[in-house]
Amino acid sequence: MVFGTDRFFNHLKNGIISDGSETFYSEVLKTIERDAYPRIMSRLNYPDAEDVMQQVLLSVWTSLAKYVMTSENLMPQQRNAWLIRIIDNKIADYYRKRYATIEISCDDTERVFDELIKSDPQEAFVLEEDRRLHQRQVDNLMCFICSINMIPEKIIAFFYSKVIYFIQSNGDLKGSAKYAYKMLNGRTFAEIQSSFQFDLEAALGREIPPYALEGLYEKLNACDLDTILKIELSTINDSTNYIIKRIRNVDKSSVLEVK
Repeated sequence: MVFGTDRFFNHLKNGIISDGSETFYSEVLKTIERDAYPRIMSRLNYPDAEDVMQQVLLSVWTSLAKYVMTSENLMPQQRNAWLIRIIDNKIADYYRKRYATIEISCDDTERVFDELIKSDPQEAFVLEEDRRLHQRQVDNLMCFICSINMIPEKIIAFFYSKVIYFIQSNGDLKGSAKYAYKMLNGRTFAEIQSSFQFDLEAALGREIPPYALEGLYEKLNACDLDTILKIELSTINDSTNYIIKRIRNVDKSSVLEVK
């Protein structure tokens, strides 16, 4: 990303101090847009991505002077993190608003997890509308999944394929290993760590308590966060099927018990 570089920051600071020209502000907006667009497009389709981009540009623009005053001594990665946080927040806002206005919304999350623990996969996703798990039970099940002895990218791929994709696609029952592949490959563990929880919470339409993902973050913290991830489609499919089997074979009452 260009946004966090020292060169761009100094250009930005000098332009703001001198009350820069129209050309200066146009260049700044184009730089922000170039850095933000791939991240937005990886999660949203056109024209929703364009709407979110406008929200990102507005939020960055109104905070730019304060950013310049407080960020001079930061590392480029920290400046980029400031922009990424705004992008992810606007994407999360989009999904919260979306699922507040359509019937499928976060109730499908309970349906996803309920179906994952059904013994007969042929009966999957045929529940009545009023049959759902309590949010705390869903959180307990996520905690169990994150505790499985498996490298973290396989667990994250499961959530992208079988939970996040399901909800964002308004009920594609099969999930999508290709979607998980797209969301993970070519990104560092640090980038995935900063965006995964945003994506999951946006899909759920609510915040996730820390304990639910604690096991996953322990695994991520043991990784080199600068490593660029590469995971094959076959690996995603195999590990996802393994997780589903573990869920179906576990003692449901002990995992889902609300204390």
